Amino acid sequence: MGILTDASPLGLGAVLVHVDTLTKAVFLVEAFEAKFSLAEATLLGVEHGESSSQGILEALAVFRAVKLWRTRLQDRAVFVRSDSVVALAMTRKLASSTPALNHLGGELAIALEQFNILRLVPQHIPGVMNLEPDWLSRPHDRAEAMPDNLKKIRVKQLAPVTAEDFALPPPGDKIHPWEGLPPHNVSVFHNL
Repeated sequence: MGILTDASPLGLGAVLVHVDTLTKAVFLVEAFEAKFSLAEATLLGVEHGESSSQGILEALAVFRAVKLWRTRLQDRAVFVRSDSVVALAMTRKLASSTPALNHLGGELAIALEQFNILRLVPQHIPGVMNLEPDWLSRPHDRAEAMPDNLKKIRVKQLAPVTAEDFALPPPGDKIHPWEGLPPHNVSVFHNL
C-alpha cells in the first residue's frame, strides 16, 4: 500500500494506492481532499494561506492520510510519495526542529504505534507527476476538470482538524499540560 500526498497553502489532498506486486502496477483505491482553515493554521501555529507553511501542510496531509486509512495500512510497510522534501524528512525522522513539524512527527509516531503500521518509506516524486494529489489539494482553485483516475474512486471531504484530533497539544493550542510549571527543573533533590 502507499499514500500519495500534496498540499497547497489552502488545502490538502491524498490518494491511497495499492501496488500489484507481480506487475508493479499502481491502482488508486480512495482519496481525500480537505480545505485548510484559519482555525487549523492557528492551532498549528502557522500562517494561513502562505507558502511558508507548505511543508507543514504536506506533513499534515501525511498524518491525516495515515489516520484515515489506518485499518488498510495495519501490519504493513507503507510508502509515502510527495513532492515536499520537508514532509518526507519529517516522515523519515518523525521529528523536526520546527515546532509544528516536530508536533506532527510526534503525532505520526504515536499513530504508527497505535495503528500497528510497520514503517513509512518516504519517496520523492516530482510535482508535475503528482497530478491527482495536486488537484485534490486545490479545492479553491480548480481551473481543470477532475483527473480521470479520480472519477473512478471515492473522494472523501474531510472536516478541519481540531485539538481533539491530536494526542499531544498542538503548538498553537492555548492549553498545555506544562503551562504554569516553574522555569527551572524541579526534582526530589530540590525539595530536600
